[in-house]
Formats: sequence, structure tokens, C-alpha cells
Amino acid sequence: MNSNVSSGSVVLACVDQSAYASHVTDYATWAAKRLNIGLDLLHVIDRNPELAPSQDHSGSIGINEQENLLKKIVDEDERRSREARESGRRFLNELRLRALSLGLEAVDMRQRHGGLVDSLLEYQEGTRLIVMGRRGESSGTTERDLGRNLERVVRALNRPILTVTDAFTEPKRLMIAYDAGRAARNALDMVCTSPAFQGVQCSLVMVKNSESREAPKQLEQALHRLEALGLTADSHLLIGDFETMMTRSIKELQIDLLVMGAYTHSPWRSLFMGSHTTDLLRASRIPTLLLR
Repeated sequence: MNSNVSSGSVVLACVDQSAYASHVTDYATWAAKRLNIGLDLLHVIDRNPELAPSQDHSGSIGINEQENLLKKIVDEDERRSREARESGRRFLNELRLRALSLGLEAVDMRQRHGGLVDSLLEYQEGTRLIVMGRRGESSGTTERDLGRNLERVVRALNRPILTVTDAFTEPKRLMIAYDAGRAARNALDMVCTSPAFQGVQCSLVMVKNSESREAPKQLEQALHRLEALGLTADSHLLIGDFETMMTRSIKELQIDLLVMGAYTHSPWRSLFMGSHTTDLLRASRIPTLLLR
């Protein structure tokens, strides 16, 4: 992640018509300003039409009646599609004006029909960072604490993804959940090299179930790298349950941005054994930058 505007990269904010849209826009605006690049607002309209009210079509109907019914269904689908596009356009423009009012100069809008993952795969080539809500438009009508698209998006893409929950607070102190694995090392590299994190205090936190000979050395090496590049950093080696120790540290260290490797195990393993990523996202309310 460099800060060269001419590279053509943008921050891509995934927004739907939910309460999270303004939070996503604010964090995406902050990131775009820190990286000195543009912001694209993406709204994906689901192609699956809403079910029309049930009607009684029992008994046989003639050919003309079938044609009339089909035309009525097609016309209704086109009407809903037009209304969705126009509503989305107005919604995106409001968010665009919000980002401009926060001092960002380059803001574009994108709207398309289809699925979120497919849309992001199409746009990721020119994207440096993706920002999305941890829950989406269905959050008011479901009991899910994480959006149905989040894990699928993280697993499908090779871009860092910032997930947000609440109103914007400028990050002043971040935490890297560090286990010395490949994803954690990628997270460390990003913090070390990205202008987004200049001036932000960093805490390295490693959690182990038991004592480890290698852990102190791994943590010390990571800390030295941060300090060598001029970042203010500290490190913490904790013994205990991962979720418990991480959430406690987030509170005690007053962390307002978490950086971590995400879904490093296969979906099948996560299905049967659970996932540290999912557990921590459920337990923590702070914005979290996920890397694969």
C-alpha cells in the first residue's frame, strides 16, 4: 500500500441501504485521505426479485391468460428494477456528498445488479482497500451477529478488508493479533509500510494456550521491525483462551483498530472446529482490518 495517486488504486466502500452505510463511508473516507487516493462507493442490487403476493392460479388457464400473466410479471420486475436503481442512485449520491464534505476530492459511484462477491472480484484489480459493514441491510430483521457475506468476501478476495460496526472514531491506537503465521506477517508488513498507519501507536499481542519457547523471540523480532521503521510500539505475550485474552487486551489497551490475519484455515475446518476470526469479530466492536 503506497500513496501514489497515479497508480489508479482506490478505496472501495461497499454500501447498502442500512444504518452501516454512513459508518462505512466515514471510515473509507479516512482511509482514502490517509492513502492519498480516491474513493469509490459500490452499491450492489440483488438480482433476486422480491416475491409477489400469492395469487390463486388454480385450475387451467388459456394461452392468452398465460401470456398476460407472464407480461404482468415481467413488467412488474422491470418496474421494481427501475425503482431500485433510482433509489440506489439517490442513496449513493447522498454518501458521495458526505465524503466530499469530509474533505475528500475524488469520489465516484458504482451501482450494479448481481452478487456482492462477484462484483468485488470484478473490481478488486484496481482496489487497494475494501471497506464494508460487519452486518448489512438485513441486520434489522435477522439475529445474525455477522453478515452472511463477510466470510465469503474475505475468503474470495486478495485485498485487505476493513470491517466496521459503529460510528467513526479516528484510529489512534491499533493492535496486531500476531501469531507469526503468514497472514500475521502480512499484517505486520502492511502496518510497517502503509502511510495509513503513520503516527498511530501499535500494540503487538500474541496469545498462546501454553508456554512457548519460540513465541518470545517471534514477538521480539516483530516489535524490532516496527520500531526500526519509526513506529511507536509495544508487545504483549499472553497465555490463555484466544478470544478472552484478545477482547480483554482491546479494552485494557484502549485499542480502536484491530489488524489480523483472517480465515487462515479451510472452510471445512472452521465449520467443525470454529474460527478465531469469527469469534473475535463477534466479541469485538472495534473496526477490524482483515488480511488473508
